[in-house]
Amino acid sequence: MRAQPLRISWCPANSIRFTAQADFGKGEVMTRPVVVFLALAATSAAPGKQTFVGVITDSMCSTADHSQMRMGPTDVECVTACISEHDATYVLYDGKHMYELSDQKTPEKLAAQKVRITGTLDTGGKTIHVESIRAAR
Repeated sequence: MRAQPLRISWCPANSIRFTAQADFGKGEVMTRPVVVFLALAATSAAPGKQTFVGVITDSMCSTADHSQMRMGPTDVECVTACISEHDATYVLYDGKHMYELSDQKTPEKLAAQKVRITGTLDTGGKTIHVESIRAAR
């Protein structure tokens, strides 16, 4: 029997899959997944719950500057119009970065307002998986 190589491959779910493969002669190859909990925990470094503060705006006016689109006389009306008429989505702008929001219902009543969002940031760093949204003071 030859040595059993260890193959490491990246799964889309941000986990690593270890596979041991052995050749038993006669062309038979057996592949068996090996679960390694510590390796999985160490490599899927998804950050925990965080707090984000910024302004609820829309993906068309992602820096919360509504002077270009001006879909209404106020920022609130511009955000609302972009969402309903241009298929934009609610986003959070923190002054530097724009984050997509998993919750698209709660931000409706907080459009163009400064908010505090609690949630987790996806591994790509672009979407906040929202646990709660409230007006910031």
